[in-house]
Amino acid sequence: MNKASQVSVESLPRSSDFEPADMLSFWDRDNPHALLWDFNLPSNVDSERIVVNGKALRRLQRVGAVSCSIIREYQGEVSTFTPGINGMQADGTALASKAGHAEKKPLGEAKTAIDPSISKLIHGTNGRAVLIQSFNKPELASQVSDRVHTGSKTREQAWTERLNTAFEMTFRSGAREMLINQENKPLRYLGYYLYSGIPILGIQSFVNQEVNYYPAILSGVYGIEFLKQAREARKVNQSVTQNRRWSAFPYDYQPDRYLAVNALSRLYPVFSCQK
Repeated sequence: MNKASQVSVESLPRSSDFEPADMLSFWDRDNPHALLWDFNLPSNVDSERIVVNGKALRRLQRVGAVSCSIIREYQGEVSTFTPGINGMQADGTALASKAGHAEKKPLGEAKTAIDPSISKLIHGTNGRAVLIQSFNKPELASQVSDRVHTGSKTREQAWTERLNTAFEMTFRSGAREMLINQENKPLRYLGYYLYSGIPILGIQSFVNQEVNYYPAILSGVYGIEFLKQAREARKVNQSVTQNRRWSAFPYDYQPDRYLAVNALSRLYPVFSCQK
């Protein structure tokens, strides 16, 4: 399987076939195991018709700092709807109204696993994670059943749609953890405030042609960052530029990449249904 190929979910490898350390290195080569499948579709679904778009998946993973996605299932709770009472009939039975209380349950959850041998300073801009995306199977099945019963979709089409929704939601959650919410808070906030001030100084240098602050500050910020990371990289025999996640922001705070993940996940679905 190459990056542009489409493969049915039934043909995808299982995470039990690999060691965790192997999964962390999947992203750095044209490896077919970008997605490990531990989700069992119902027996009445033709899983050969549900395929994965490898090109869309790898694009998302490159931007979102993910080396490998593991799709798992768990037995969670199902959303419920409790109708309101609109009155009472003569025999004492209640009249239900269309209004009521809906309790929505999540389609899934995500967590990331990173290589503990990589320095946090290096990992902030160069690291990738294994993303474990757990799907709430009962909730997915309930939503699929609703769509099939209305006659709007076949089982395969409904499962494809719900799998895409669950994948998008959990992938964005994992990417946010990697690109926005990492533990390196002091460096992240320092970078944020420095970059907030740079445009102001750039405007000042534009107004006053004799003062050119912007290039000096920009090169200074990245220069300090590279020096610190180069020192850390030498300790573990790594290159500071190898596999770097380039961003308009310094350190591990990379909202531009996270916004790109949001857009790509909506524009290019990972799952599709073949006729």
